[in-house]
Amino acid sequence: MLGRDHPDTFLSMNNLAFAHHAAGRTDEALALFQQVLRERVRVLSPSHPDTMTSAHNVAFAYAALGRTGEAIALYRDVLARRETLLGHDHPDTVRTRQNLTDIEPRG
Repeated sequence: MLGRDHPDTFLSMNNLAFAHHAAGRTDEALALFQQVLRERVRVLSPSHPDTMTSAHNVAFAYAALGRTGEAIALYRDVLARRETLLGHDHPDTVRTRQNLTDIEPRG
């Protein structure tokens, strides 16, 4: 009804990806998170806050699947973009920083 490129369609796809993850189907969640990211880049732009949320969600799925190196790299990219666009103390920026801290090796 709303169409393939409507923001609410992307939100529904994102929510379905989280449902897949909650059901233990993280590979399916990752594929859907990646699809939403591609679509949001295409429709909204790479720097749109919703696109950054999608990139954050892909990193989350990478981490859940044990793909730590990919998760760290993507979280670092998202963190840099969020700090620039949203500021250091924005809740989305803080969440990305915390997720990155949680998986980065300490040394």
